[in-house]
Amino acid sequence: MTESRDPRAAGLPASHEQRLRLHRRTVGHGGRRYTLLTLRPSDPWRFGVRVDECTMITSDLAGTRLLGRLLWGLSFQRRPDTVLLLDSPHLVPNPYDGLASPPVAFVPTPLSTVDAAAVRSIRRDRPSRRPSEGTLTWNTRSYARALTADLTWQREMWAGHSGLDREWTEPVPEPRVRVFGDFVTISGDLAALRRWALSMGGLGRFWHADESCAEPDAGLAFDVHAIRHFHRQVSIATRARSEVLGMADAPAEPRLLSERVTARAAAVAARGQGPWDPLRPMPFG
Repeated sequence: MTESRDPRAAGLPASHEQRLRLHRRTVGHGGRRYTLLTLRPSDPWRFGVRVDECTMITSDLAGTRLLGRLLWGLSFQRRPDTVLLLDSPHLVPNPYDGLASPPVAFVPTPLSTVDAAAVRSIRRDRPSRRPSEGTLTWNTRSYARALTADLTWQREMWAGHSGLDREWTEPVPEPRVRVFGDFVTISGDLAALRRWALSMGGLGRFWHADESCAEPDAGLAFDVHAIRHFHRQVSIATRARSEVLGMADAPAEPRLLSERVTARAAAVAARGQGPWDPLRPMPFG
């Protein structure tokens, strides 16, 4: 796998002629008609989701950049009750303790509202497991320009230049993250979605312990991690969880079980060294 020098490239189309296509399905609830947008089954990106003190969304570098594109496009939607859904088959166990990932719905407020009753309807309908009602083209043409402008401004700031002019904007509200058992909703207004998209589009500039992290909100309600060896870590965590659950003294308490699996993963990882993603750390800019 090769990467261009631009660390943001994987999340953007190689040209404006290459477009992202999503599947569309509808779910009715309480007199409202929700439009659920999902990746197509053939799309290669995979995501792991871990719910703890915060909700952590993980993928490889291409997947996290792709998520930025999805959120950028969502911020321009004008149809009420349109929701972006990360669901099967694009979810894999999280790469830390191998627990199954819950679906995640991104909700653009105030045009859309998803409450507990709506979540129950969506889960009961299981939209990702029935045929698509249509395919739409996701327009993210302005995303590349916005990323370039954001990167240029940040490069100037890191260079220590003072007096940089930048249009003042209202502070972005923190997201509202709600966990409904095995389903997560992350709500934010249009400005917040665009700010999150730019944050995710910048992943890959800095790496620490083989991870590049974006924290889209100041309150740490959720963050997004690009993991250099994502698929290998998912395999390791899944195997470690299986081995721990097969032990006679496997903990029943979820947090203790998670800690045991995480410790076991180190032993599983030591058994083999590959395959490794050859992508190397990239400097800022």
